[in-house]
Amino acid sequence: MKITAHFITALIITTSTMISAQESDSDQLLLGDWQCRYDIMGFKDTAHLSYRSDHTMTGSFDFVYPGMHGKGAFGLSLDVEGNWKILNGFLVEDYKPNKTRLNIAYGFTPEDNNRFQGDGLMKNKAEILALTKNELVLKEQDGNRTSCNRG
Repeated sequence: MKITAHFITALIITTSTMISAQESDSDQLLLGDWQCRYDIMGFKDTAHLSYRSDHTMTGSFDFVYPGMHGKGAFGLSLDVEGNWKILNGFLVEDYKPNKTRLNIAYGFTPEDNNRFQGDGLMKNKAEILALTKNELVLKEQDGNRTSCNRG
């Protein structure tokens, strides 16, 4: 009985060490700049993301959407900053918009800008489907895939 208990303990420690090593390798592969193509609200958009070794991140998103809410097309630029970690095969990001610019030339008002800034800290958790030194593929919570290349 003692041998089985020691074996199970050793197996748990070995598995935990292997997972930690895999996450550390993934951390190293993720570091740097990425250009990502993703789908939001049915539209294809691009993001520029930077992941740093201190587990902080920054991002820049530029959106252009056709007529919505009866006000015609609009452009939105969003800059974010926050933190990231890889946990059990998922990329987990906690971030906050730090700058939002809404193109009001398309009929939106400065008040509309406030709706796009979010309310405090935002979270994203996506399953890592592929991560190499040049490619990152994520499965987002809504089931959509995000494809990224070094940017």
